[in-house]
Amino acid sequence: MLRGVATGEVSREGLMALMLQACGERGYRGVDLDELAATSGAPTPTSWFRDEADCFAGGYASEGARLRRLLARARREGGAKREILEAALLGLSALIDERPAVAKSLFAEVHVVGGPAMRERARLLADLARLIDDAYRDDGILPPPPAGSAAFMVEVIETVAQRAAVEGDATVLTEAIPDLAAMLEELYGPARDSSATEFR
Repeated sequence: MLRGVATGEVSREGLMALMLQACGERGYRGVDLDELAATSGAPTPTSWFRDEADCFAGGYASEGARLRRLLARARREGGAKREILEAALLGLSALIDERPAVAKSLFAEVHVVGGPAMRERARLLADLARLIDDAYRDDGILPPPPAGSAAFMVEVIETVAQRAAVEGDATVLTEAIPDLAAMLEELYGPARDSSATEFR
């Protein structure tokens, strides 16, 4: 039985969540979808998913949507750019701390799964890069940063988060947040005090 997961009849979304949990605990290659469905009380999963990779990709997409909402909510709440970035990264750190197995699936096992899960990952990273670029760019004030700056920063953030998830230590990310925020400010080289600049 998966740690911290109650059995009983589960939904399609519930089975995707169980897949991420199981892969984080056992490794993707150690999970069988039919067995996971049987032990969780889900109906025969073939009507929902083609295979383990399809189920994992669905779970990744669901968690990706959650991460997009996290950053979007931080932007809506307003405040200084650095504070908003730090709030979003603290939310990511909380995921690693509170759901370590899921975090390990999102940042490490996805590379084992490949295929549709990696395509979901590529879409998520592109969306996050766009959100960061939109948030940090001050049109008409600064020359644009080098092409791919936001994508580079997302990859840096993902690398730190992956290490935190694999080690099961959210403080790896938490302690890196000030440096990550400083890197972004340097890349976008504010001509005015970015700590006092608010999102519009």
